[in-house]
Amino acid sequence: MAPEYVSDGLLSIKSDVFSFGVLLLEIISGKRSSGFQHNGEFYNLLEYAWELWKDRRSNEFIDQSFGDDDEMEELMKYLAVALLCVQEKTIDRPTMPDVVAILSSDGITLPEPK
Repeated sequence: MAPEYVSDGLLSIKSDVFSFGVLLLEIISGKRSSGFQHNGEFYNLLEYAWELWKDRRSNEFIDQSFGDDDEMEELMKYLAVALLCVQEKTIDRPTMPDVVAILSSDGITLPEPK
């Protein structure tokens, strides 16, 4: 759930963006966001994704069943979009029309997720 909903009970159009980002992270990683376990410790999937992103080890987050290296660049784009969608502050998240534009465009420069 979006942080603003959990803390204040507020919903907005950016709450849906947050949920989309979580779903995208689950698809990319092949893991559920709740009850995610790594090396015997329970993690929040979002925290794990952010940790790997900050450490420049994002390729470790992507499910290996995706296969070849040709898909890796596209998957990294999806991961960046997902992280933009799950940023804590609603103002930092893109709108869904922005997300659609990013996903349907090639060569677009993405802002760095915060």
